[in-house]
Amino acid sequence: MDGGPGRPSPTMADLSRTSSIMPLSRRRMPAHDGWVHVPQPLRLVARDRTGPGRRVVRRQRREAHEHDPGRRAPGRPTSATLLVKDPLDPQRFVARSNSVGIRLLSGVLAFSLDRRLASGVHPQSNRLMAARADRLVSPQVRRQLAQNWLDLLGDARRPPTGQCPRVPLCRDRISSAEEVARALAGLLSTSLPVPARGVAMASVLLSDGGGPLYNRHCATDLRAVLWEVSAHLDPMVPLD
Repeated sequence: MDGGPGRPSPTMADLSRTSSIMPLSRRRMPAHDGWVHVPQPLRLVARDRTGPGRRVVRRQRREAHEHDPGRRAPGRPTSATLLVKDPLDPQRFVARSNSVGIRLLSGVLAFSLDRRLASGVHPQSNRLMAARADRLVSPQVRRQLAQNWLDLLGDARRPPTGQCPRVPLCRDRISSAEEVARALAGLLSTSLPVPARGVAMASVLLSDGGGPLYNRHCATDLRAVLWEVSAHLDPMVPLD
C-alpha cells in the first residue's frame, strides 16, 4: 500500500497502531484524514477452557464414572423405564421409556392427570399417567406436599387479614379436622412406598378452590374426605 506522494509507505509497526474504520459510537464524529494512534496495541484473548477448576471437575466426573459407570452427571436426570398396560392385552405390562418429553408433558398436564389418578384411573393405563404417578410418589414431592398441608394448618390458625391476596380459608372446618390433616401429612412423609392414588387425592384436595378447604358453599365433609385420603395413603394397602 502506497503512502501517496511525499509520504513513505506504512510499515508493519504503523499498521499495528491503526484502528478499524468501522464506527465505534453512534455519535457523529468529524472526518479525520490521517493515522489514528491508540495508547497500546489491541489483542484478543481466547476464553480459557482448560483452567485448573475445569480440569478438577472433569477429573472428578471421570473418577466417578470409573467407580460407578451407571452414574450420571449432576443435574442430568436419567430416563427411567415405565411399566404400562399393553393395549392389546390389559393383563400384560410392557416397558416404555420415561423420556424427557413425556416427563415435561406430564408436568404440564399435572392437574388433569392428578384428577384422573384421584378418581381411580390405573397409574399404568398409559405413559403419561405412569410418568405422573412416578413423580407423585417420589419422596421429594410427597415431603413438599406434606409441608404444604402443615402450612395450610398454620394459616388456618392465624386470623385473616384484609390485605392477604390468598384464597379465603374455611378456618373453622380446617381447625376441626386438624388432627386428621396432621395424620395425613405424616402418611405423606413416610419413607415407605404409598399408592399414587392417595398422593393424587391429597394434591387435588389441597389445590381445589371449589373444595371444602376454601369454598364455604361446598357441602363435602372435610373430615370424611381426609379419612378417605388417608385410607388410600396407607402403606399397607397394595400398590396399584
